Amino acid sequence: MTDEEVEAVARGFYESLENARGWASEPLYLQERFREHARVAIAAVEQYEAMTEPTTEPMIEPLTVAVPLEQAGGYLMQAAHISVLPGSTFRAVLKGPSHIYHEANADYFKLVGHRNLFTMPVRDALPELAGQGYYELLDRVYRTRQTFVGELLPISLQMVPRGPLEERRIDLVYRPIQDRGGEMLGLFVEGCDRTL
Repeated sequence: MTDEEVEAVARGFYESLENARGWASEPLYLQERFREHARVAIAAVEQYEAMTEPTTEPMIEPLTVAVPLEQAGGYLMQAAHISVLPGSTFRAVLKGPSHIYHEANADYFKLVGHRNLFTMPVRDALPELAGQGYYELLDRVYRTRQTFVGELLPISLQMVPRGPLEERRIDLVYRPIQDRGGEMLGLFVEGCDRTL
């Protein structure tokens, strides 16, 4: 983000006000407040674009399993060779187009706050993800069968029951799981918490 972009967005915010008197006539502290809001808005747009733009990396093929997902889930949770991210720690297996939790490891539970997930769709199990783009990413990967890989993505989670949302930074992979006939079964989730 450049200073020129910040200034243009700040002025745009300011000029959208009905009682705007003129940018140059406003005190510097007020101009700086508009610039702060502009930086936040630009950062949000950049994060959204990074999450939604197609990758130029080589396509990562869907995982193909020879047995029903109920039998393959445990294997997928343990098999190191299927990992796309070096050093990934959390893993989960989601079933069907509703992304119902079938498997998750201890590191996944640590990230999402040790709540009951199994047999629940992601939208019900993690309602705080609404508006963050993750539901849409899951749907897109399931629909297109194209693996999503993201680095240092911001995510806000309720890690303590009835507690506040906590922002984390994660590396994340959503990878399709299909049977030998090409029928979509679910998604493999892996990643690591990179929050400092």
